[in-house]
Amino acid sequence: MARSIALFDSWRGSYDDNPRAISERLGQTHPEVTRVWVLRDPSTAPDGVRAVRPFGAGHLWALLRARYVFANNAMPFWWRKPRRCFYVQTWHGPGAFKKVAWDIVGDEDSRYAKFLEKFARDVAKWDLLVTTNALATRLFPHAFRYDGRIVESGSPRSDLLLAALGSGRRDEVRHDLGLESSARAVLYAPTSRGEPGKDPEVADLVAALVAGLDEDDVLLLRAHPNDHVLASYAPVSHRVRNVSAADGLDVLLAADVLVTDYSSIFFDFALTGRPVLFVFEDLERYRDQVRGLYLDVESDLPGPSVRDMGELGATLRSLPAQVDHSAWLAEHLPHEDGHAADRVIAAVFDERTPPASRDRHVPGGPTAGPGSPTPR
Repeated sequence: MARSIALFDSWRGSYDDNPRAISERLGQTHPEVTRVWVLRDPSTAPDGVRAVRPFGAGHLWALLRARYVFANNAMPFWWRKPRRCFYVQTWHGPGAFKKVAWDIVGDEDSRYAKFLEKFARDVAKWDLLVTTNALATRLFPHAFRYDGRIVESGSPRSDLLLAALGSGRRDEVRHDLGLESSARAVLYAPTSRGEPGKDPEVADLVAALVAGLDEDDVLLLRAHPNDHVLASYAPVSHRVRNVSAADGLDVLLAADVLVTDYSSIFFDFALTGRPVLFVFEDLERYRDQVRGLYLDVESDLPGPSVRDMGELGATLRSLPAQVDHSAWLAEHLPHEDGHAADRVIAAVFDERTPPASRDRHVPGGPTAGPGSPTPR
């Protein structure tokens, strides 16, 4: 009997995010399933995984043969899902912060409207949507115009971070990145704006960040998967490292402080117990005209915020080394216990949860009740 094939696709070529966590756990719980990954660099595939290049012959073969598909973004729009295939949309990021898909405010871009028309066809193929918390479970069906099954599992990618935090790997990662033990690593990880001409000049932005650092601080730049400008930025100072190509989990482990804007990476970082600082230079415009936010920046975030880079230095210097995020985590990430991937796998492979079911499935069992562009 042929082995079932599970195809994993994260950002069309990266070995990371929720699909990675599910894949690694699936290899332990269901070794009889053949795991195939879409990877730009096949050498990054771990043992036990078959790698195929995006849109290569192997990728097309896997799209036709896969019994299961796990993706954190939209699949190729021309893909016609085979009848026997079970498509799990894991989404990306561990929480709902900036608005997505049809919830985005003030978007009159005709190109994006056409994208949503195509994206609707992808949502129609979803058999299961993974959400992190009750807020996402409530909001995403409307945002994605999706009425299918949901598993409110928590964030699978957080499983990997929680396991790594207790492994002693942080010292190894910092050594590999060339960070001195006394250095405070300040990670700057903004979202992608997706607005031509609206992103600040990277060199000016980096200069402003460096000006706010203490003498022993090192700045780590981490670009959003869609931000090719920041990803390709070549630092001119030894105090700045571009870690956009580094393993995302390793970067979170190495950092002592996170500076971000509207990126959901802060949900992950809060699990480390280290401080988060938000920079909202264009809050009113981004919130009210460009994108929209699901959370209140004054009351729903796990750290202070500044409105301009001039305030950054003093606020950075005042941050403690450790922060007690427990109350915030209990409210916003209540399922992060290291077993989110197990809950997703159970929802897909547990025979008591048939693929044809359209019920919502949440931790503890099904309850009565009733998708994703690459983020902008």
